[in-house]
Amino acid sequence: MKMFLKIALYILCGVVGLVVIGSGIFGYKLYTQLRDGGKIVEWNDSEGTTYRDLRYGDGARNTYNLVIPTDKQPDALMLFIHGGSWTSGEKEDMEYEVHRFAKMGYATATMNYSRLGQDTLDVSMPYNSPSFESMVKEIYACIDAIKAKGKELGCDFRQMAVGGYSAGGHLAMLYATRHATTSPIPVKFQISWVGPADMGVLFPFLTDDVAVEKICSGEQSEEVVKQRQDLKNFLQSITGKVVTDEELSVETVNNARQMGSPLHYVSETTPPAVLAYGGKDMLVLSEHGKRMSDAMQSKGVDHSLIIFPNSGHTLDHDKEYTQMVIDEITRFCQTYFD
Repeated sequence: MKMFLKIALYILCGVVGLVVIGSGIFGYKLYTQLRDGGKIVEWNDSEGTTYRDLRYGDGARNTYNLVIPTDKQPDALMLFIHGGSWTSGEKEDMEYEVHRFAKMGYATATMNYSRLGQDTLDVSMPYNSPSFESMVKEIYACIDAIKAKGKELGCDFRQMAVGGYSAGGHLAMLYATRHATTSPIPVKFQISWVGPADMGVLFPFLTDDVAVEKICSGEQSEEVVKQRQDLKNFLQSITGKVVTDEELSVETVNNARQMGSPLHYVSETTPPAVLAYGGKDMLVLSEHGKRMSDAMQSKGVDHSLIIFPNSGHTLDHDKEYTQMVIDEITRFCQTYFD
């Protein structure tokens, strides 16, 4: 019996040891990925004052964080928007970028927005539910609130950059391409880390006119009825408006696809951009960055497209490319901020 207990104790110790070693290896690997992806930035509270959970509206998620570098009154703001497939994520997810550029002397902020499918809007919003359109309106309201807060703190924000990761990158580009000059603070340049630029690339079925026409038809099979409802829900996620069966058409779908695609709004007045995409990203293909780059090239818009050759959606396997993006953003700050 004693021998059995000894053996059991040895086995238990061995298992615990393996768990500890495994946890250490996993922890180090995670740390390495975060470091190589640029998501670890050392920060000391003496470097700046952080104002948390400031409000820009009455909605539950109408909050933002603002960092003002110590002993500075910057006139340039950098706003970062979190990702999460438009359905999840928090403003703190991009705090590493907030700290990175606050250390360089810029005012930095990150914001929450009402997410698809799970949040409700402020009652003053002219939309039936959260959508790309309501999110863009919230970005506008947030920037307006930051401008007012800046004046209160002695900072006259005259210029800004807006950027985001994944869904946040999409929203940053959508805002910048549509509101660069009408924004409460003029947008001097934009940043997209793996942000969808073309809804047709992200959701290829939207470009299949034959399939869409079948879904929009009066067919009442169980499969088509479900597809029709899914399509109406998707269109509402873009436009914020309820779409009836009678309103569904190939033209309606094409208009909504363009409405939700930053690519569609690129013009000669589009702000310059830093575009970062993963060469092995299966979620948001690097094709988004390439198409955005081509559109900007055709309009003479200054931009930098950086494809991480070995990275997927998290951009964490090409440390030198991470630094390349940081260097490019820094160069854009020096070039486009007065």
